[in-house]
Amino acid sequence: MGIGTPVSVLMNAISFCSPPRGLARGFGAPRTTTAALLVCLSASEASAQATQAETRSVVSSGVAPSSWDRAASSFALGARLSNFGAGAALDVRVRTAGETQLGLDLGLGRDWDVFVGGHAGHDALRLDAGLSVLTPIWRREQVSLSFGARAHVRRIDGASQTSALAQRASWAAGGDLLFVTHAGLSDRVVLRAGVVVPVVFELAPEVQPDIVGALLSLGTAIALTEQLSLTLDADAGGVFGANGDGAKFLARGTVALRFQIGAQRWLRF
Repeated sequence: MGIGTPVSVLMNAISFCSPPRGLARGFGAPRTTTAALLVCLSASEASAQATQAETRSVVSSGVAPSSWDRAASSFALGARLSNFGAGAALDVRVRTAGETQLGLDLGLGRDWDVFVGGHAGHDALRLDAGLSVLTPIWRREQVSLSFGARAHVRRIDGASQTSALAQRASWAAGGDLLFVTHAGLSDRVVLRAGVVVPVVFELAPEVQPDIVGALLSLGTAIALTEQLSLTLDADAGGVFGANGDGAKFLARGTVALRFQIGAQRWLRF
């Protein structure tokens, strides 16, 4: 409520609730006028507060209105699956009062198909670590558009190679750009759709492009309780790899349980 709101409420109450001049001259009129003014003032302030609450309730979808204007945190535990491997994932998010999200994610698993130094390998240990940011750039009622970015590193070790000259381990680093739209179907369900552009370079044992492409991203978040939600995400599309390597199809998905701290039904990720 702005600074001028109490003054305007008081002026409206005085103008509409003041008694006629003749009545004000009678015995007991000051008490009657004061009581009537207090009643009207209370009614006007309640009406203003109700109007303000109604305006705020239109803003968000998929998140309780009271949780939008303060910082919050969450963490998710889940499983990842792709056509190259599988593993476990941990994702930690912090949301500022301006709704920008900062994240840290860790992944551990095994890839049954890998490429090390441009050579195909199999059954390797995979470790991922990344930092991400997601910020809304437009929102209207139930729909919002956000831009995100993620920087990450990847370690592959213990790959079984068909060639005796091929390396068994590699380091890679890169980034993902994300444009995503969130649409709230209800207070408990939010759909997500967007485009992910991954760019990853192998740094050792050779420096060369590892993944370059564009993926269609789809997902949903469902509130199970006020502080617990189920998230489902899937990315798919064509990518290119090492120099001279042909195009490949990459499909990957994540299912996770997300716990919210300091926010209720925080469903936009």
